[in-house]
Amino acid sequence: MKLGKEVIILSKKGLLDASKVIKFFMDVLGYDLNPVKGQDNSYWFAGINGVEALSGPKYYKLAFNESGIDIECNGMINAFHMKHWIADDLKKELDKRKAEK
Repeated sequence: MKLGKEVIILSKKGLLDASKVIKFFMDVLGYDLNPVKGQDNSYWFAGINGVEALSGPKYYKLAFNESGIDIECNGMINAFHMKHWIADDLKKELDKRKAEK
């Protein structure tokens, strides 16, 4: 199966602090992320809020950097769907914060 790769750009200028984005994903969005051995700022997606999203081997790898997130997994369509799932979660959180103001 072909390796799928998608990118979510969060900063066009590349000014993000990857550790803060990771903390946001874990603490605010509730993503369960397990570090990839030997790869800084790369995590295996395990689920959300303690609910295992995937049973079996590690599947989605999220690599956080100063411009956004790289998504790698088996299958191009899977990476495409994960990109939109993450984008939807980010949009919901931003909309929630705007409504609270």
